[in-house]
Amino acid sequence: SPNQANLQTLSGTSMATPAVAGAIALIRQYFTDGFYPTGVKTAANARKPLGAEMKALATNGTAFMTTTPGNVTGWGRIWLDNNLYFPGDGRELRTFARENDTGLATGDMHEYQVQVGAGQEFRATLAWYDPPGTPGAAGTALVNNLDLEVVEGANTYRGNVISGTGTGANSTTGGSADTLNPLEQVRLTAPVAGTYTLRVKGTAVPGDGQPGSTRQGYGLVVSMAQCATGVAAAPAGLTASNSGGAVNVTGGAVADATGYQIYR
Repeated sequence: SPNQANLQTLSGTSMATPAVAGAIALIRQYFTDGFYPTGVKTAANARKPLGAEMKALATNGTAFMTTTPGNVTGWGRIWLDNNLYFPGDGRELRTFARENDTGLATGDMHEYQVQVGAGQEFRATLAWYDPPGTPGAAGTALVNNLDLEVVEGANTYRGNVISGTGTGANSTTGGSADTLNPLEQVRLTAPVAGTYTLRVKGTAVPGDGQPGSTRQGYGLVVSMAQCATGVAAAPAGLTASNSGGAVNVTGGAVADATGYQIYR
């Protein structure tokens, strides 16, 4: 049919699902083709991202609309170019993902550090697949409650404690941890350059009685301006050894690096 060669432009709520589904497919291909973390297609870096990781990434790069965040436009309009890193971009992308078996139990906490440059928005998004709630039950439907915190100097920002909407929406210190949603975000429109600590806390992970549900996996995505000093290479001479049920990884130090991430 000649119609198969035509292109159409459609808008409205009916197009939201196919647009997001197509974007998620592109996010998955970004990882399976090995573009993360260098931005260059590298077969050795190819991996399958977790579903929660892709959900966090899609939400982390959205364009805030006039009523974002809120019940009308949610977290805004999906915008992959605001998040996926390619050479020449001024923004960095980092993802941290855990499957359920290496996730958080009640009282656990995982910490990560990132170097943040000034001059561009900082955003961090945590997402997880919560076990099914009990239909018709009174109270909060959330089963496993994780919490996101971002620490910059003496300031601590909690997930979803955001003041304002649209381009002026900005995370503020103080407030209470979110106990309702399986997605939390911190957004700073004018971040101070420095080392930021991200905490993912297993505030309450009771599970739903199914095997493995008392540990909660997640995806955490962070985007920010590149720091002024770049790191030229990964550590050399890496070795791994078993020690008391844990794996110790050692290697040579890298100039200008303040921390190291093993992501696979």
